[in-house]
Amino acid sequence: MSKDGFDPDISHHYETVDLESIIDKDAYMNGFDKDGYDKTGRDEYGIDKNNFDHEGYHRVTNTKFDENNFNKRGFYDGLGFHKVTETKFDENNFDTDKIHKVTGTKFDEEGYDYLGFDEDGWDKDGFDWDCLDKNGFNRYGIRDKFYFDGTHVVTGTKFDEYNFDMNSTHKVTGTKFDEEGYDVDGRDKDRRTKDGYDEYGRDKDGVEDPEFHTFAEQEDSEWDNTDSTDPVFKNESPDPYIDEDYIKDQFGTGKPWHPDDDESDEETRD
Repeated sequence: MSKDGFDPDISHHYETVDLESIIDKDAYMNGFDKDGYDKTGRDEYGIDKNNFDHEGYHRVTNTKFDENNFNKRGFYDGLGFHKVTETKFDENNFDTDKIHKVTGTKFDEEGYDYLGFDEDGWDKDGFDWDCLDKNGFNRYGIRDKFYFDGTHVVTGTKFDEYNFDMNSTHKVTGTKFDEEGYDVDGRDKDRRTKDGYDEYGRDKDGVEDPEFHTFAEQEDSEWDNTDSTDPVFKNESPDPYIDEDYIKDQFGTGKPWHPDDDESDEETRD
């Protein structure tokens, strides 16, 4: 066991990558690949490559099925066959009810479910749903911009740009605070910033910081992409994915094709 409390051979399950060759290094450090997807196949908004969110809703049809009537896992609505295997089971032998073909349970022969996690929530490589291992490092061995061995991604030393190490200890003072009394988050012992604002954006007199935004407000601001040329990405309705004109323009009637549809319905979608 090292001084940081990690097993000496812990690096074996981390993937190596030359960060200098990556265009979006911050994305990689947060666990996303070059296409913007994490290990579970989701982007930063929780959308997968087939336009399904984490709850299984398709962002164009706004149902549990895509334009071709397949759900998030690739099973056809009502019939239960898989679009890849063309059987009642997916590539990993799980059916539409997430039951394994061989074991007859929610887990395969090795103890992993249809998503590849065991009963404790870990995958075969030791990472959880958020792509973090038991020590909080992502698949590249990075946590808060520090590699598992304590080296900072940006500075290449054991300290970040503000002289704090991976345990938030300052290089000069040897404490959690720098020479001016501020920690790694830029707050003093009373959790106030240099401008005197607390974590709720208020000063000692209760006056709010005009530049303070809650996490929810920040998310709303980031989502307001009014410059987008694609209507589905414009925040012009309570739910930007519900844009009937856009769906109708792209997919005709806007509803998934069904075997009971007549030819005229199908032609409308062309």
